[in-house]
Formats: sequence, C-alpha cells, structure tokens
Amino acid sequence: MRNKLASALSAVVLVGGTLAAGVGSASAVTPHAPSTALQVPTASASGCYEHLKAKESLKIRKSPKLKATALGVFPKGKTATAKCQVEMGDYYHLCNDEDARWSYINYQGVKGWVPWICTKPAN
Repeated sequence: MRNKLASALSAVVLVGGTLAAGVGSASAVTPHAPSTALQVPTASASGCYEHLKAKESLKIRKSPKLKATALGVFPKGKTATAKCQVEMGDYYHLCNDEDARWSYINYQGVKGWVPWICTKPAN
C-alpha cells in the first residue's frame, strides 16, 4: 500500500511539474500577468486606431484600474476611437465575463481606459 501511495504521489508531482511549466510559459497572457501591451487586430486602413462600441455604459478611467479616477462615461451603444492595443490592468468581473485587459479610448475628447471585454468592434 505504501509503494502504491508513493507511486501515486510521484505521478502527481510529475504532472504538477508539467502543469506548472505550462502555466509559467503562458504567464504573459494570463489575467494576473504584469502590465504588457497586446496587439488587437484593427479594421482601420491607417493601422493604428479602430472604433469600438460599448456593450454597456462604462466609466472611462485615468489608468487601467478599477479604482482609478473616472474621467467620464462611455455610454452603451456609442462608438469611440481606440488604440490598436490593450493593456493588462486590474482583473475585473464585468459584462458577464472576467478579464484583465483594458482598451485606451477617445470618446468625444475624453481619453482613458475601459474594460476591453465590455467593448466590441464597431461595424
């Protein structure tokens, strides 16, 4: 019985090591990773900006953090110009999903950050 338990524990340790290695190599795209820019496909011919539509009314924040100063509101259904990248910031549970990616937008002259998962490409 002791040998079976030792074999089982060895298998768990081996599998755990494999999983840890996999998680470590993917850490750059996990929600808890440090702030890094991720490229988002753009529909714009200029290549650097795109238009996003708000799925819900969102606070435009000074930085990609939930408690950052609110600079304005990005109303549901409205369109804003956005940079072609997202930043990793505070992890959030919004818009029936969870994520840590934030988009930098310009809505009627108010520039700031909104939760990426709460936006969609404007057609």
